[in-house]
Amino acid sequence: MNFLSDPYSLWFWLLWPITLIWQNYAFTYVSRARNSGSLKRHAIAALQSNGVWFLQTIFVFTAFQNIMSGKYGIPLTIASVLMYTAFTMLGSLYAHYRALKKEAGMGAVGANKKYAQIPVEDWQNVKGWVDNMKPLISATPDMRLTKAELLDLP
Repeated sequence: MNFLSDPYSLWFWLLWPITLIWQNYAFTYVSRARNSGSLKRHAIAALQSNGVWFLQTIFVFTAFQNIMSGKYGIPLTIASVLMYTAFTMLGSLYAHYRALKKEAGMGAVGANKKYAQIPVEDWQNVKGWVDNMKPLISATPDMRLTKAELLDLP
């Protein structure tokens, strides 16, 4: 595992971006899972996030610390900063993209057993129905409809 501490190793530059993508993928995943209604999803995401954090520390406390201190020169420092920024951003965006495609039910961000979530289209239908009923309801003196009147509504 000497290649983890050698910034001149090809393996360092091939594996480090993978851990960077995974690091922010896991970070975004655990953040979204924490805000969902699923403890199972949160547990899986937390395990992944903490596991990749530990792996990433191997890179940070070996080669990356030396690179950032300037030990290997300014060009390598600049390349490392750019690589770190680009690949962590890619990991975060990819996790968010996948989440938007896959989240549903209690695994969706904002899911809660106490509150119902309905699709936007259904909510628009409900709002439209309420808007159509407002003139009928406001036409009654006490703003109430009888059971028979309710049954006759479209």
